[in-house]
Amino acid sequence: MFNGEKKTAWMVLAIYLVSTTFVLFAMSFVYFQIEKEKFKEQIKEELILDAKDVTTSLEELHSSMFGEIFYPRFKGFESAIFDSDGELIFTTFQEKIDLKNQLYRKDGFTYFVYHQEPYYLGAATIVIKKDTNTFLEALDKKIIFLPLVILFIIIVTSFFLVKIILKLLKSNIEALDQFIKDTTHELNTPIATIQSNLELLENASLDEKVAKKLDRIRSATIGIKNLYEDLVFLTLNKSLKSTLQMVSINQMIKNRIEYFSLLFKSKSLEVVVDEKGKMDLFIDESKITRLIDNLLSNSIKYSNKNKKITLIVKERSFSVIDEGLGMSQEEVELVFERYSRFHTKEEMGFGIGYNIIYQVIKEYGLKIEIDSKKGVGTCVTVSY
Repeated sequence: MFNGEKKTAWMVLAIYLVSTTFVLFAMSFVYFQIEKEKFKEQIKEELILDAKDVTTSLEELHSSMFGEIFYPRFKGFESAIFDSDGELIFTTFQEKIDLKNQLYRKDGFTYFVYHQEPYYLGAATIVIKKDTNTFLEALDKKIIFLPLVILFIIIVTSFFLVKIILKLLKSNIEALDQFIKDTTHELNTPIATIQSNLELLENASLDEKVAKKLDRIRSATIGIKNLYEDLVFLTLNKSLKSTLQMVSINQMIKNRIEYFSLLFKSKSLEVVVDEKGKMDLFIDESKITRLIDNLLSNSIKYSNKNKKITLIVKERSFSVIDEGLGMSQEEVELVFERYSRFHTKEEMGFGIGYNIIYQVIKEYGLKIEIDSKKGVGTCVTVSY
């Protein structure tokens, strides 16, 4: 499975979960507000009944004013009474009362201001103080717990869905890899046949026109051969054992330039090698060959005719610099993904070159830096 597919799948999952979470908690907030209003109406109805109980008790006291009067106490709530001027007559609690608000909460208690007529014992206003925390706590837990349970179910379900999607993607990619492997195997015989016949023709006396046509065939064969070796690397790299040896990068670059000489010639490209130092790597020769070949192949593909390609070799790095089409920063960030293509022309390749380069870089702990600008060119530096 390629990193691009995994990254895309998990990114889609993340966006889905974030958006779902936002919607879920937005709905929970709306639900909470609705429940809160329902709660206020329910509490108000209960407090009106409580206030009427106080009114009934005051009426009874008012009717029997002879003898000692005891202010009534009630189970489940406290109360206070005020005269028509808002002066306190009696209270069973000490908190300061806001007579302007009919229903409000303070310090975990609900206060209800109830105006009555007639004024029994001079009480024009009754205030009820009641603890409603139990109901609110139950509502809060319901609001928090329910969305979390739903979110957990969504997350678990989403992970299973992503697993299924990734499995389908993996099976499709494996089928594609198998197709490439089979195709690569079939390419080997015709490529070998073309090369052997070209070698025979090299010794024959040919006129200039035929020789030029033969050069074109050689150039095309080199391109096909390079693609073939890339496909072999992609399909067999994991199963092949590396044979480590000390490789002279200076000499390797000269050899590969010679190998691609016809391709350079076909586009009238000037190739300059600047050896500022001698670089040696302890590496599998076939793999560093693939890396250098793909760097050179890309510089040829993306360079216009009559341009220059410069290779700089230092003690711990080498660079391939072209004056080609160049890439944007966004393209540079995606360039290592397999099958990434930024140009639609068929001769621009299949988007596997930089992926092969990345695999070799990663396997041997090398470093790669790409400096590219649209319409100016690209500089790729490999170092350790």
